[in-house]
Amino acid sequence: MEVLLEGLVDDPMFDWTWRYRHQYPWDNYYYWSLRINSMINNAGVVLLVVELDEADKFRDKGDPVGTLVSFVVWKRTGEDEHAKQRRSLKAGILNMLDRTVNTLQDYSMTQHYPEGRRDADYRRWAVLKKGVKAVDATYFTHYQNFWELELLATHRKYRRHGAATMLVEWGIRLADEEGVPCCVISSPMGKPVYENNGFVLASEEKWVFQVKGEEEKVECFVLIRSSKNERVLSAEAGDGYMIVSSL
Repeated sequence: MEVLLEGLVDDPMFDWTWRYRHQYPWDNYYYWSLRINSMINNAGVVLLVVELDEADKFRDKGDPVGTLVSFVVWKRTGEDEHAKQRRSLKAGILNMLDRTVNTLQDYSMTQHYPEGRRDADYRRWAVLKKGVKAVDATYFTHYQNFWELELLATHRKYRRHGAATMLVEWGIRLADEEGVPCCVISSPMGKPVYENNGFVLASEEKWVFQVKGEEEKVECFVLIRSSKNERVLSAEAGDGYMIVSSL
């Protein structure tokens, strides 16, 4: 959790949505831990981490080998054989029990704390959720099979050392092997990382989230890394990495 909270501390979208996290740090920590556990136990989801080892010359003396510095959450969507095989990895009885525990924890929290998490601005959160659904309907529903990068964070002390790139490359390499595209909804802070790894804007349109009557707002971008076959076709057409086929 330290990596997530330290890695997203200066992310505009994170700060905008959880605007009261400094007043209620316990809520921010606990509810995000529930969210991460739920992600881990979902079928089709892969969580990868980067840890320090003896070869890391930038490692602070106070940070031991094995210190977690970055993580990513990838999710495989679709009904092809690769997607089914990925989901089957979490189809066991223990995985089902884990998901049941997550559901019970969520229910328990709603009963003990009916007012909900105190770190959130619920009006902004509602706008964000509505906006993400609109993004899904506009872009992602056109794809039957794809990998989506749901969450990426690197501890502030260890940025610009390649950890995030390594985690992004894992997903795009697997997507190329499976012949499917990758998608991500990115804040302005993460956009350069994805563009440097072959993602392109799905459109020039920026998605702006804003509560009516407020001056503060945040924006996000939808980026796609088209499948290997599409990139070959696109290159042959002289269009660089633009998506040229209908999906």
